[in-house]
Amino acid sequence: MSKLKRAATVAMATSAMLAGSALLAGPANAVASSPEEVCGSGYRVINTESIGGISTLYLLYNGNTNCVVNWKTKYRGTASSVSAGLQVQNGGSDRDAGSFKYYAGPAKVSGAAGRCVRWEGTTRDLSDNTDHGWSSPWEHCG
Repeated sequence: MSKLKRAATVAMATSAMLAGSALLAGPANAVASSPEEVCGSGYRVINTESIGGISTLYLLYNGNTNCVVNWKTKYRGTASSVSAGLQVQNGGSDRDAGSFKYYAGPAKVSGAAGRCVRWEGTTRDLSDNTDHGWSSPWEHCG
């Protein structure tokens, strides 16, 4: 095999490997340092709720858009069932659910100014395979 052909083969194999690893590292599986990082720049935590001592549900807001992240506090790094959801009263909704290693979310909905939101999440306890969940009433109105 010529040097040029060998170099092209190595380059194609490296590209394929990098493309494959990019597909495996989706946003919900990426390691983030905080729920604020998951939601993005300008978000601040306005409420939290512990779910069964296994995860903490975070409600964040940036002045226009609400964001919910269900941050695993137990079994981090191990894929397990977790979800995060958000609904704006008389408005939109968003939900993220699946088998994730670190968190579910972000679930984001804009247009909450002057309206109430309902936020919720679920998480699975791997010690006994039970699901735990929590849902807020309509709140944070205004």
